[in-house]
Amino acid sequence: MPLAAIMSATAPSSDRPDLPRAQIVFAAQTLIEYQAHQAIKAGATHLLIMVDAVTPVLSRLVDRLAGESVQVHLIRDMPGLVRQLPRDGDVLLFADGMVVDQKYLADLATTPGNAVLVVGDDAATAHLERVDSLHRWAGVARVSSFTLFNTLDLIGDW
Repeated sequence: MPLAAIMSATAPSSDRPDLPRAQIVFAAQTLIEYQAHQAIKAGATHLLIMVDAVTPVLSRLVDRLAGESVQVHLIRDMPGLVRQLPRDGDVLLFADGMVVDQKYLADLATTPGNAVLVVGDDAATAHLERVDSLHRWAGVARVSSFTLFNTLDLIGDW
């Protein structure tokens, strides 16, 4: 079953508001490129990157990834996402700027059905989004395209 990935390159860096979090250099590449390579290693064949604007950094990223047998699209709005997202298969959703160990992505990629990577709720994870009274979202989820499209229909254009 095909696997796609949706990543975001819109949030500003907390210590450098003029620099998007996705363009911070991490492991000798931008953070968004690091996430893209993680998604590819997990089996993603379509990468959709949510952006506010197409920058030279993002354009070069698309050019570099084009040679890796993966389709890459820079997405600026909900209709663009709906047009480009494959209808069959599952989707890995990455939080903006999240760094996750590759072993967890590999587990998500091979786990059938919907799955959310969580961490315990404590002082060290207080900045993450709460899932329930015990857990917070660790920044990656796997959802079926059916679930994703139904959710997008419910929330409308963001």
